[in-house]
Amino acid sequence: MYWEALRWASGAISVRKVEEDTVIGGRVLSAGGMVLMSLYAINTSPHLFGKDADNFVADRFVRDPAGLQHLKPFGGGQTLCPGRHFARNEIMAFVATILQKFKISILPGQTPAKPLTSGANVGTFGPDQRILATLELRR
Repeated sequence: MYWEALRWASGAISVRKVEEDTVIGGRVLSAGGMVLMSLYAINTSPHLFGKDADNFVADRFVRDPAGLQHLKPFGGGQTLCPGRHFARNEIMAFVATILQKFKISILPGQTPAKPLTSGANVGTFGPDQRILATLELRR
């Protein structure tokens, strides 16, 4: 579920320098230019993740662990985030603490939120709507 949340919500980009003149899809990329690649486009590609690539599927990587090789939530190459291991550990510790302390129930009748990709972001996309839930302190 952790990896699927990153696949679904990552707003990172990868930056590459064009080494030689290249034509892709009829467009010329000139040597020395910079190319910004949205990792959200890769992380939600039906070619890489199947027909349900635009849906949140909690057990996606349990069903197909090979899909992790295509996942790029922390950038790639020279732009790969050096703090990704620390961030993963912090996220896991936070989630484990919350789940240990609280029972969380989503209120009925709500449609699932989707990433809000129309605005600026720093690393992750926020949700397109609020989802209401109740928190109950565990005893």
